Amino acid sequence: MVHVAIERAQRVHGIPLLGPVVAEHSSQAKAGSGFGKAAFTIDWYNEQAICPRGATSVSWTELRMKQNTPLQAPFAGADCRSCPDRTQCMSSATRPRSVAALPRPLHEIQTQNRLDQQTEQWQRRYAIRARVEATLSQNVRAHGLRRSRYRGLARTHVQPGADWDGLRARFALSGVRGRRRRRPACGKPVPSSRTLPARPSGRRPPRTATPQLVPGEVRGPPVWP
Repeated sequence: MVHVAIERAQRVHGIPLLGPVVAEHSSQAKAGSGFGKAAFTIDWYNEQAICPRGATSVSWTELRMKQNTPLQAPFAGADCRSCPDRTQCMSSATRPRSVAALPRPLHEIQTQNRLDQQTEQWQRRYAIRARVEATLSQNVRAHGLRRSRYRGLARTHVQPGADWDGLRARFALSGVRGRRRRRPACGKPVPSSRTLPARPSGRRPPRTATPQLVPGEVRGPPVWP
């Protein structure tokens, strides 16, 4: 989860991590109408949730999960059944509304990031990270950055430097194109402007047989008249 990584980066390393948080997946948020989770106020001191009509939740339960401890705050059935905005809050005719929230640090990060990532300034900042991640992905996939080609820690640091130097050289030479033969969609190469010499047709002529010596015959140098 991105909000977990953002909270850990701030708490452990003291750096702000920029990343997109998944949008709210409730039916009200997807439809763009009604009361989504963002419309409810979380009272952390009294451990209760407050709906837009002012009703408060009746319980506060911690759910034990693997990565974090989400909170569940259900409302009373009598308050939900008598609410005039029930159709905008939930689709069930009998069950009351229940709001789930993350622990306070994660909840605040999630809520703030969902608001910030809709702004143009946040999108411009994230575009820089997207370009950096594309460069890292290319180096990992093309040059095996995550696997060391050397034995021992003393020589392992040589590989990343060499890979980055090769990647910089590749970027520098990416604008230089040689004279290559274009390949159309059908897969057959298009002939270039240069014409190659024609290859002689037919099979290669057979080699001439070496004349054999007759027994007793002695051949010497030619005699000129």
